[in-house]
Amino acid sequence: MARKSRTSARSELVPKAENNSDAMFSAASFAGVLASDAPNAAPGVSTIPTPPVIAFYGFRGGAGRTTALAHFAAQLSARQVSPVAVDIDLEAPGLHYVLDCPESEEGRGVLALLRAASSLEDNSEQERSEALRLVPHIVKSRLDVGAPIRVLPAGRLSPEYLERLEDLGVPLWHIGEPPSPLEALIQQVKTELKPGAILLDCRTGLSGLSASAMFHVADVVVLCVPVSAQSLDGLEIVIKGVHAARAYRNGLPELLIVPTMVPEGPEGRERLERWFLPEIEERYAKVFDINDETALEPAERAPIVREGVEYRRGIALTDSLRTDFVQRSAGTYAALTRELDRLLKVDTIGGTVSVDARKIIEELTAHGNLKSLAFAESTPAQDIVSKFIQPADFRAITDPSTWYVIGAKGAGKTWMWQYLSSDVGQTVLSNVVFAEGHGPRSELLSPNFFRELEADKEVKLEKRQLHGAFWLLYAANRLLHRYEWLLGQLRSQKYTAQQARIISRLAAANDPASLKQALIDALSVEDAATFAERLIRAIDAALLQEAPTTILLYDGLDIGFGSDARSIARRRHFVSGLIEAIEPLRGMCKRIGFKLFLREDLFAEIDIQNQSHLDAATIELKWEPSDIWGLTLNVMWESPSYRACVVALDPSASPANWPDEEERRLRLLVPLWGDEMERGNKIQTARFIQRRTADGKDRLFPRTLVQLLAAAVEHQKTLESSGDRVLRAASILRGYNEASEKRVDDLRKEYVTLAGYLDALKGRNPTGTESEIIEGLKSALRLKKKSSTRSGVSLGALHARPRGWHKVIDRLLHVGVLREYKRARGVNLEKKYEIALLYRPGLGVKAFGV
Repeated sequence: MARKSRTSARSELVPKAENNSDAMFSAASFAGVLASDAPNAAPGVSTIPTPPVIAFYGFRGGAGRTTALAHFAAQLSARQVSPVAVDIDLEAPGLHYVLDCPESEEGRGVLALLRAASSLEDNSEQERSEALRLVPHIVKSRLDVGAPIRVLPAGRLSPEYLERLEDLGVPLWHIGEPPSPLEALIQQVKTELKPGAILLDCRTGLSGLSASAMFHVADVVVLCVPVSAQSLDGLEIVIKGVHAARAYRNGLPELLIVPTMVPEGPEGRERLERWFLPEIEERYAKVFDINDETALEPAERAPIVREGVEYRRGIALTDSLRTDFVQRSAGTYAALTRELDRLLKVDTIGGTVSVDARKIIEELTAHGNLKSLAFAESTPAQDIVSKFIQPADFRAITDPSTWYVIGAKGAGKTWMWQYLSSDVGQTVLSNVVFAEGHGPRSELLSPNFFRELEADKEVKLEKRQLHGAFWLLYAANRLLHRYEWLLGQLRSQKYTAQQARIISRLAAANDPASLKQALIDALSVEDAATFAERLIRAIDAALLQEAPTTILLYDGLDIGFGSDARSIARRRHFVSGLIEAIEPLRGMCKRIGFKLFLREDLFAEIDIQNQSHLDAATIELKWEPSDIWGLTLNVMWESPSYRACVVALDPSASPANWPDEEERRLRLLVPLWGDEMERGNKIQTARFIQRRTADGKDRLFPRTLVQLLAAAVEHQKTLESSGDRVLRAASILRGYNEASEKRVDDLRKEYVTLAGYLDALKGRNPTGTESEIIEGLKSALRLKKKSSTRSGVSLGALHARPRGWHKVIDRLLHVGVLREYKRARGVNLEKKYEIALLYRPGLGVKAFGV
């Protein structure tokens, strides 16, 4: 077929103004595509075609695109998804080397097929199919990880290859009627090979074939961008090309930007997060006209694999991937694989299931106990145990050498205490017994007990500094009750008649009144502190002969105190006294251990000598995203109808056997809230929820998650059900708002001195420099001349202290209300801060940024 000359065809490269979304998109070069830009570009599509065509492209060489493609091909293969990798880097072919394939025969490969396709425009479909038969051209990767990886290499390099390449004529492809030679080749791959996915390895730079692949053929463009200023101009060109193509292709291609060659170590991570990601976001927002005020989520600002791909010398020096090497290096590409899985909806555990939303809501309402579950102190222990998920640091938390478990209010400390106190908890460690020392539902120590004990004129607790002795005597009571035979062992030792009577009374005390009197009697003796410590050591020696290690669990150490200054001081004395009393026993006692679940503000109040010695025995209670997804699945398991959805997706899944991989857990939650929010964007529902149940320090709060679910379930009853999910986006948003309000209430109770400042944030912008936030607080507080009566603490108590208002900002950062705002800096390049999403609705903060 005769071709038009390149000169005569040049004017036809740019589409006419009457183009619409269904018209032929004829530009076949970067210049032509950008010139054909249209203002009505679609934001993207909700469903990628099957099989998906993914183009891997890097504007500059050395971006790591081929290695990234090869690793993703291996990951698909491992999950029995058979990919076909096509090398269209005709000027510098090498994909077959990376995927460890045999070399192709002379005259075979992509170049030969494209030349054949370009001469078949007038042939019948059957003739074209026969001429493009792929079997003679296909080679197979030697990687043995699962389903076969088939490769279409560019061709064998030779003088003949170069001559054929020179005459390919890519810029003229799209002037005639479709399909172009590349489109015809990809269609042949789909028809003949029936792959699970098609991966295109594109040429770097402003190659016409890469433009054709990305803007005409690909469903997804993976743009590999090295963390370098030299990459940014090319990045902007590709973004503009994608924007233009979407106007003609009904929202395709999707774009995924992957920072690559991220320098190893904290400096490289800092460079990525502080400079490179904001640069990408700014350029993407400019092309797609994204207003910062409407883009709360990273996925709304730019489609970036934010973790990037770190530079690894071992990978860079490897010519060909081997099976064992892929398994070792897969973690480097885990974030990219995860985002592609989400975008392509690669189903690793089964197909979709139908959802009876109304029935599931009814079953959750009847059996889920969501409202009570948020507060473990009022929830039956069996409910806690059945839904409890062991956090990532569970082994370290339960280790006998860990005595102090610290967490913010609502972080799940009482859940952990309940779990370890239960029968199930006794099976956690061999030869270790977890025993209830003190808990939030303790009936022995009434709410007024501490005040009454401190006021007793015989004991003179505060004057004699016997707070620690009180706790040791109370621990003795707990142990004497658990091991009744201990009393006989102690009677054989040398005690005065008075001490013997005290021990007998402690052993017999099993109600609040008798315990109070026994403790008063014991604390009234002259050497109460010495006697208390001697008694604990004697019990430890007796247990050494007869019993396993016994760890006394303490929680609810904030209960029984008020919020006025005197009550806070009393609480500090009792908590500090407990720690000061047990610290000398750490490493000395062989059978008695302690484990205190402390709110972080209580831990910060501790005032003892050698406080730094606590560090070795302290751990912060943290929950990983995978943990809270497991908790959600445990909650949903209460619904038999939802249980059927889970089993349909993964027959092996159950509360005793949730998948370890986070992405597999998330797939089991798709029937609950869908894969993405129902707002026409690409926000994954689970990530939306994760960011709104975490504070400014990225700490997740299980209580907040449960409160969100409870409110969402309640609101869903008022909405029309959907066939693909239980909870609609509107219900999740209602749940988020209510959970945020309750989280703010928790914060007020935990940090009473912050209450006034939290009130002063109402109506403020969520971002600002330190000076801007301080001026906003001052302005709001000037309107309130009276002191706050909510907490009994002077409204100005914190900013009146040394360092003044800077102390307020530090405290708001410390408790997680504020976090550094990395997307921008102030006018003078000073740091900016933002109010964490978790707290915005509860604080009445403006919804969008500035």
